[in-house]
Amino acid sequence: MSREQVGAPCCLGTVHRGELQGKQLELGPLTTYVTGDESPGGRAVLIIPDVYGFNIPNTRLYADQLAAEGMLVLLPDIFHGDALSEGFDKSQFAEWMQKHPQDMQVNQLDRLLTDMHQQYKPRSVSCIGFCWGGLHACKLASSDRVSAAVVAHGSFITKEAVEAVKQPILFLFPDKDQMIPEDFRKEIEGILAKKQQPTKGKFYPGCAHGWTIRGDPSDPEQQEGAADAFAETVSWLKTHAA
Repeated sequence: MSREQVGAPCCLGTVHRGELQGKQLELGPLTTYVTGDESPGGRAVLIIPDVYGFNIPNTRLYADQLAAEGMLVLLPDIFHGDALSEGFDKSQFAEWMQKHPQDMQVNQLDRLLTDMHQQYKPRSVSCIGFCWGGLHACKLASSDRVSAAVVAHGSFITKEAVEAVKQPILFLFPDKDQMIPEDFRKEIEGILAKKQQPTKGKFYPGCAHGWTIRGDPSDPEQQEGAADAFAETVSWLKTHAA
């Protein structure tokens, strides 16, 4: 789905609460939330956030949860303090998008990864892209900058971006998603099936776009879906970004 086809951001969903475990520092050109084991020779994971970025704690809490699995997790502020927030004027979404070219953000992430390698010296690097960050994850997985990738309820994904992926990649698909409707989901699954490297697509009936990090924890279906998606992500990264 192209940018022109979408006139508003995905809904905020539920804001999660909890005590954050990480710290903020500068890596490359980006303020970055860093959490987990900083010992050299470990697994590093780059999280590329959705349009709400640093403005809500959900993604940082997710990073802490992933860090508890023994990984160093980096969550950059790719919007430089200009992420969306609750109450955003949806009529201004297209203008906001123009201020944040995704190719420029990928270049900034590349510079962040260079600094990260110099500072932490991990043995492997993988990435997770949520919503807006899904296309970024595909682009990084089309290079040698990461050894594995996960796309959760990706937005603005293109057929060409999926075809270009050369690293192991996991797609987590929600139900009734305007960003990846059923016909495009099936097309992505077909492309993945033809690749030589490990790939997987998992569909979550009943789960809405954003369920992995912005779902309602009081809804058993959303909670179960989020827990399963997290377990799938951890397994994928530990298997393919060893």
